[in-house]
Amino acid sequence: MPPPLNGLRVWLVSQAILLCFLRTKAYGQEVTPDGSTTTPNPGSCVTFCTISGGTTDRTGTNLFHSFTEFSVPTNGTVIFNHDPTIQNIFTRVTGANRSAIDGILRTNGTSEANLFLLNPNGIFFGPNSSLDISGSFMVTTADAIQFGNQGIFDTQNPDNNLATLTVDPSAFIFSQTTTQPIISQSAGLDPLFFFPVGLSVQDEKSLILLGGDVLIEASENFFLSGGVLTAPSGQIELGGIQGTGTVDLLINRNNFSLSYEPDTALADILIDNGTLNTSSIFGGRAGNVTINGNNVSLTNSSGIPSDTFTQDNAGNILINANSSLQLSNSSISSVTGAAGDGGSITIITDFLSLDATSALNTVTFGPGDAGNIKVQAETVLLDESNIFSSAQGFFGGFGDVGDVGTIDIETNTLTLDNSSRLDTLTDGEATDTQTIGIIAINATGLVTLGGDSVITSETLGERNASNITINAVELILQDSSSISASANEVATGSGGTINITADRLNTTSEASISASSTGASSAGDIILQINERLAVQDGAEITVSGTGTGNSGTLNIISDLISLNNGNILAAVAAGEEGNINLDIGNALVLRNDSLISAAATNAANGGNVNIASPFIIALSPGSKGNDILASAQAGNGGFITIQANTLFNIAATTTPDPRGNNINDINATSGTGINGEVIITTLQVDPDEGTLRLAPTPGESKISQGCQAGGDINGEFVASGNGGTRPSPYDLLSNNGIQEDILPPGQTIAQPTNTILTEATNWRKNTQGQVELIPETTYHSACQHTFTGGAS
Repeated sequence: MPPPLNGLRVWLVSQAILLCFLRTKAYGQEVTPDGSTTTPNPGSCVTFCTISGGTTDRTGTNLFHSFTEFSVPTNGTVIFNHDPTIQNIFTRVTGANRSAIDGILRTNGTSEANLFLLNPNGIFFGPNSSLDISGSFMVTTADAIQFGNQGIFDTQNPDNNLATLTVDPSAFIFSQTTTQPIISQSAGLDPLFFFPVGLSVQDEKSLILLGGDVLIEASENFFLSGGVLTAPSGQIELGGIQGTGTVDLLINRNNFSLSYEPDTALADILIDNGTLNTSSIFGGRAGNVTINGNNVSLTNSSGIPSDTFTQDNAGNILINANSSLQLSNSSISSVTGAAGDGGSITIITDFLSLDATSALNTVTFGPGDAGNIKVQAETVLLDESNIFSSAQGFFGGFGDVGDVGTIDIETNTLTLDNSSRLDTLTDGEATDTQTIGIIAINATGLVTLGGDSVITSETLGERNASNITINAVELILQDSSSISASANEVATGSGGTINITADRLNTTSEASISASSTGASSAGDIILQINERLAVQDGAEITVSGTGTGNSGTLNIISDLISLNNGNILAAVAAGEEGNINLDIGNALVLRNDSLISAAATNAANGGNVNIASPFIIALSPGSKGNDILASAQAGNGGFITIQANTLFNIAATTTPDPRGNNINDINATSGTGINGEVIITTLQVDPDEGTLRLAPTPGESKISQGCQAGGDINGEFVASGNGGTRPSPYDLLSNNGIQEDILPPGQTIAQPTNTILTEATNWRKNTQGQVELIPETTYHSACQHTFTGGAS
């Protein structure tokens, strides 16, 4: 992510460059040949001047001019007069001053010659500047132009053998450590239709600006809009090079394009109140726009449109910004209004930011399909901005309309805030109702929606709504944000399906995930695969619904843990069918604070089914409503609730009508006036004592009469024979006569010990060595000593 002051840094750079130009404002400077080519001095260009002569290659296709100064005064005109066989006109500046152009650059109309302007000191186009050329226009602050292996047209070494340069130019060489900028404030009006065209080439031609920093901006003293570049049905390309490097030039007939080495250091591209327009309004396809830079920004109502209202396709827009692409109150769009398909918008950058009502959009108003939007960025941030694709008729959806485009975002972190939207909309008639376009988000980190932001697909016509697929490590919805796929009440197409895979999904603060239909068409399904934890809390809900006459969808959730805290998982149907909930839980389902799982039906519809498989189902902290699992109905039949669990805690099946609001945790499938549903609960209770001998809580009473306890009378004796005898009873006092361990031979008796008979210790003391000794204080009863004389054990 770029530093927080990146926007300020870009502004300071643009102002510093502009000040440099203002200090040396060269509107009064004119055209001065340097003598290295056979170009005569054209004289004053205050009104107009003609550049003739020049050096040609030996084939007569390339024409070379060389100047120490090249500028066009305000409202002046410079005309390049050349032979009709010339295909390329190359103009270089070998002096030390930049070119300032505030008038007209013109080539004669006898050929479609391309014009190249080369000045490594910098190039400035004023607000009055314009082009009147038949071919493409290439302007660069490179030091030299490469011609394959034939040589170069060099500003630093003008003594070249130019006659040998017979092929098309192949590359631009930057040899200075500080590459100078190109600035354009051109905003002139089209002479016929009086809309701003600025620097403009003819249909299907290319307009390329390749410098250090490139700025397209408005003049503070000009009453029109900001700087404009126009190439109807052609190609506009902006490139910024920072320091030394080589950029390849690819030529395909009239289409010029640039190719960069992977390690090329790029400069900044700044578009402030500017427009890059390749649209086709009156015929033909729209053109393409390509931008390669480090930090690229569009600010202050800037735009890049590539639109068509003909049978041909709209153009493609590609922006490659190494560090960042930032849009502020600006837009990038590709629109088709007829049978042609819309173009694609592709963004490749580290950080993409859209704020202040900015937008990326592809739209079709006719039978052609809308283009796709592809974003590859480490971080994507939308603040009060939109990324959308739509297919809709001009007048309320009348007539055949094509398919919406795909919105595909690959990122680490995606954030939508402050009512931002990422959506698709389809309307109108359709020969094929199946929608091809989807909303696909693949995030290796966190996706966050807040501040009423939405990801949504909707259909109002015959075509189905787009599906929404999200893969992320963590997905957070908060502050009334939502993810939804819907079919409007007038739609005949079905609602889309929402498929989310994440480790963690947290919905809070009245956020929602919903698949719905409000009319006769069917709603889509919701499929959630949450590996670790799904949390629905603080008024949030996940719901599938058919509130019109159409069917509801099915809600399928697989998660290790589902936690509802004042949260809802719902399936609702009013007149159709379906509306089922399936929960497959690996660990536990926890309900708190009036949470609800409900497959409810209104009117005469039957209740849906709820299927839950979880080791533990726990209901805690019931409020005024209670935590409930319902499959209820109003006039139709109640649904089925099937639960497989090891343990249900604090929740049980009830048949209480209208169980919401009874301050009890219910599992309920009742119907108001129809037939009650059925609750089937299979609890696989685990008994931790299963397979073991259950012991009494206290030791059992002795089964042997104990007459030898201290102070007792001798009532008899018990003699056990055999190896080892019996173990002492826990109720007996300790004895000095332990268990005999062997059977003696016949006739032998056990020698009795002569030492003092042991008695039970009741006190202790320390002897002279500091050792503890146990001492008795009771009388020993000699009658309790017995001798085991053998016998079978």
